[in-house]
Amino acid sequence: MGDLYDNDRERAAKALERQVGLGRLTLGEFSDMSGRIWESETAEQLNAILAEAGALPEKGRPIMAEEADSQAVIRRESSAVTIRNVGPVKGWMDDVERKGRWDLTDGAEVFTLMGDIYLDLREAIIDSEVTDLKTHSVMGDTRILIPPGVRVELSGSRIMGALKTEEGRYAAPYGPIIRIQADTFIGDVKIRVLEPGQRVPKNWKWF
Repeated sequence: MGDLYDNDRERAAKALERQVGLGRLTLGEFSDMSGRIWESETAEQLNAILAEAGALPEKGRPIMAEEADSQAVIRRESSAVTIRNVGPVKGWMDDVERKGRWDLTDGAEVFTLMGDIYLDLREAIIDSEVTDLKTHSVMGDTRILIPPGVRVELSGSRIMGALKTEEGRYAAPYGPIIRIQADTFIGDVKIRVLEPGQRVPKNWKWF
């Protein structure tokens, strides 16, 4: 097969983004595959990635929006339990932690009083291409891990607290959008990018 052009990679990246919005790929799987898409040099390599993502039907081209809408959402099989939050998550004088394979539903809210919030989104499953997440903490820190390639829009209020992020690390040409509204009173909001499967480095002192 011949060489690729940037619009071929863009089309494939959009197809992956759609698969994420349908719940077929975790954010971590999207991060890994989208990185490989931009490194692909031939159409054969690109098609192999799309086939792995379930985005390459028999007709041999990526699934586009109108085609994906008519297909049932099929989640990848996993030996891990998938946790789905059906309402606000609250912690009183305790921490709230979500990591591993879990459903991050659009409009999810997390509250803590005298406790920390820790959300690892690298294996999270979302059901929308744009997902709103609200966190509220009183006398506690909020820590959020994002995989590469996911776009983040951040807002919120901080009283006697600080926002600590890796500036410039949350911009991507394509990919799902996570809109985070982080409100905190006497506590920091800390957001960092980390590759799927990688452990939090010990030198991340502020995280």
